[in-house]
Amino acid sequence: ALIASSASAQELTYGQLNASTAELSFDGVDVDVESYGGGFEFLIGSFTFSGDLARISAEDLDTDIGSIAAEYAFKNGLSLGLEHTRVDFEGIDASLNSIFAVYETGSVAVGASIGDSDDLEDEPVAVFASFDVSPNGSIGAELLTLDDTDTLALYADYDAETYEFYASYIDLDVADGFIFDASLNISTRVALTAGYATFSDDAGDDLDAYSLGFEYGITDSVSIGASYGNVSVESVDADVIAFGIEFEIGERTSARSSFTDVAGRTAGVSTGSF
Repeated sequence: ALIASSASAQELTYGQLNASTAELSFDGVDVDVESYGGGFEFLIGSFTFSGDLARISAEDLDTDIGSIAAEYAFKNGLSLGLEHTRVDFEGIDASLNSIFAVYETGSVAVGASIGDSDDLEDEPVAVFASFDVSPNGSIGAELLTLDDTDTLALYADYDAETYEFYASYIDLDVADGFIFDASLNISTRVALTAGYATFSDDAGDDLDAYSLGFEYGITDSVSIGASYGNVSVESVDADVIAFGIEFEIGERTSARSSFTDVAGRTAGVSTGSF
């Protein structure tokens, strides 16, 4: 941990910053996509404070999404918390305030949240469950209900010394798809990366994306990467070349799950970025 105090039990358990740039080329047209982001988790006694922020810029279109949360852990395995999320897309703002509860016992965690927003007609309700199948692997599920629409996400991940693997299935009610993301360490500093995403909607329109690349660890907490990939949407194919840098320390301790994680994986696989 970067910051620790036994007297006040303060600890920065997780910190991350990233930046990447990708060029999409199709039909002689080049589109530059830049993304920046970061996240943190900080413990003070029984309280956990966390936050995430991301910006994606494509030509003249900017999208910002951020969230901040506070969580209190009781000694019986129950945690209660509040979260504020805000999305800004070209001047169109939407905010969501949520209250959530998480219960952990052994290798199992279950949770639920309910939100309120002036920008939504109904209150979004989400439930999730996760199970640690081993010290290195877990499986989980999350269901989100919003405006009479259900969104389901199932995932599995495994993090070993030499490789990492992540897979998820997403059902968006009007579309569904799979995401695969993997890396293989070929040395103490170099890893090969690969990702694939495929989605299909009720109208039969398909999206397929893949990326192949590598990451090089400059230090234990700083890495750079590059990748080549392709995004195909119906009759449009775009080649994608991406470069990125990431700073990351520690691991998140909260068992709380979020669709933001799934969305981040989808965008990362599609553009080959962090």
